[in-house]
Amino acid sequence: MAELAAEGYAALGERLSAARDFQAMGQAYLAFAREEPGWYAAMFQPGSLASGAPAGHGGFARLMAHMPEGQQRTAAVAVWALSHGLASLERAGALGAEQAEAVLCTAVPRMTKG
Repeated sequence: MAELAAEGYAALGERLSAARDFQAMGQAYLAFAREEPGWYAAMFQPGSLASGAPAGHGGFARLMAHMPEGQQRTAAVAVWALSHGLASLERAGALGAEQAEAVLCTAVPRMTKG
């Protein structure tokens, strides 16, 4: 399971690194959860974060470097938490894809305003 999680984090990292801003990163995160449900499930099993999260979330680190000092980590973690929460709710059937995307599009700009 740890090997699958590491593969998933690497694949997610590639998608996040291709994003141009936090909004695009959130959308890439939601798309990954939809398109790669096996990897997504493996990545968030207990203990799996330690196996590959830093490499898998390198896209967030790249954008953090362009944020004003002091807000970098907070903004990146907030977008990650929002994206992960929406993806998890969508996977559980509590939200539809359109609803998750609408929340993301409304919330990310508010969270990342400096």
